[in-house]
Amino acid sequence: MPITVERGSDKKVIPTTPGMSLAEVMISACSHFRTDPNRSVLRHKKKDLDLTLSVRLSNLPNGCSVELCELSSEAAATRTVAVTLQRDVGDRVQAELPCTSSLWAMLERLEICCGSCLITGISSRGEVPNVSFMNRTVEGEDALRQTTLAQLGAVTGTALFKFSATPAKSAPASTAATAAAPDVEPNIQTSTSSSSQPSAAAAAAIVGAENANHEIEQAESGNVDAVPAAQVSEGVSCAPTPSSEENQAQGAGERAWSAGRPRKTG
Repeated sequence: MPITVERGSDKKVIPTTPGMSLAEVMISACSHFRTDPNRSVLRHKKKDLDLTLSVRLSNLPNGCSVELCELSSEAAATRTVAVTLQRDVGDRVQAELPCTSSLWAMLERLEICCGSCLITGISSRGEVPNVSFMNRTVEGEDALRQTTLAQLGAVTGTALFKFSATPAKSAPASTAATAAAPDVEPNIQTSTSSSSQPSAAAAAAIVGAENANHEIEQAESGNVDAVPAAQVSEGVSCAPTPSSEENQAQGAGERAWSAGRPRKTG
């Protein structure tokens, strides 16, 4: 059922569920009206409501209106809570704290009262502190430092908290291996490409040498037309190709020699 929260002439309708605590209703209203929840209280018919109760157990009528009141600094400082902390081993520790105390400060105070370590050296042991109140669990040092008793609805009277320490979560080794894989792959590709370059150059040199030897053999056999000058590889010397004038002179000499040669008879 929705609850209408009034502050002066302003109103804010807060959607709720049966299991939602009145402290959550107050925090939502304080966020809307921009007031300090450590100095705020909900009142119905001029009576302060127990913020630890759920909407189902608060006995508020359906569609009712409550008033958000802001206390003075002196009045807020006088609000204390008798805190009882139950540890995971089963024993309980009690202390009286202001409702503005954080959960981390509560654990520090109770650690002194019980004379045993609750949060001292907990990170070095690889554990995370957890505090449960009603149906809500606050986990980790940062969250415990930022959450106060009043924000959980514990502003007056008594409140029972449960403390436990759970192993800290660590990143899987497979995630680290996957993250390192992209750094190895470029090195493999580089080595592969560098090793393939000498092979290509050596193959080109072998093919060039075979072509040059073939052209030289054709030149020596007299097949002048089969040896284009542009196809001769660099660094390979070939016999000079006779010019057309030299070919004509050689042909004329051979014809003259054949004409003067005596012919055989009978």
